[in-house]
Amino acid sequence: MIHMKKILIGLLVSIFCLGFSGQELTQKVRTFSSKQVEITSSSGSSAMVDHTPLGRSRHIVRDDTVSVWYDDLEGDISGWVIEDGWELTTESSNSPSHSFRIDDDLYNHTASVISPEISIPDVMDDFDFYHLEFALWCDLPDEDGDGDNWLEDFYRVQVADASVTPSYFHVSSVDAYENNSWWCANEDNGYENSWLQYLDSPIITVPDDEATLTAMMKWGIEDPAGASVEGTCTDGWDAANVRISDDGGETWSLLTGDDPYDFNYAYGWIWNDSEYDCGGSLEGL
Repeated sequence: MIHMKKILIGLLVSIFCLGFSGQELTQKVRTFSSKQVEITSSSGSSAMVDHTPLGRSRHIVRDDTVSVWYDDLEGDISGWVIEDGWELTTESSNSPSHSFRIDDDLYNHTASVISPEISIPDVMDDFDFYHLEFALWCDLPDEDGDGDNWLEDFYRVQVADASVTPSYFHVSSVDAYENNSWWCANEDNGYENSWLQYLDSPIITVPDDEATLTAMMKWGIEDPAGASVEGTCTDGWDAANVRISDDGGETWSLLTGDDPYDFNYAYGWIWNDSEYDCGGSLEGL
């Protein structure tokens, strides 16, 4: 009798990123209904929006703009994610007294301050315009300190839809081994910061005796040369690998082919979960 077992194969891609911070999110609305709608933010504050019938003049409180979320950092900030290096200070601020600050003298340091999730009310029948306002004072005297035309210090602001995790894997003929392949990229055939992408195979039943898995794969990611992050075992930047599971995806093991991986501790993994670092529970994946 031949015993069979089921395996599940997954391809994972991880890119490291910075975070997002902000103070006020407003929503411009175009309305065609005839009732009044109350918009309530996650902090409990609310505003009334006056709706008028189609074809008549419309009026929305506060000059056609309704604030759905506001935070001046003067109250409870427990919903913010504040990573090492960032601090709440009274040194300088656009708010009455408080702001987030990070020292520009930190060396080889990447850190984020991330806002709480902001719920956008779904009260419009037509279309919405969202406007994010935040106060920023950027003072980076060493942005190109060694004159090599590469930034030593920099920042970015990012916004993410926390309700979905978009999949950038799609069938494409780009660099396909034959006809089409699964390709993880955006419309420009590149990738962005903070991507963590998965491609899972169907469950595959294989004989209990020796079996061989053959697949054609191509990585197009950042060169790991010189990768190093203080306090971690980082020896590569962006990463992609193949993992295998024989328990329906409950646990995974790294699948290494005849062309081994170039590094062991990609910062792309460690950035998303520190357990990927040496000594962590996900080390080896």
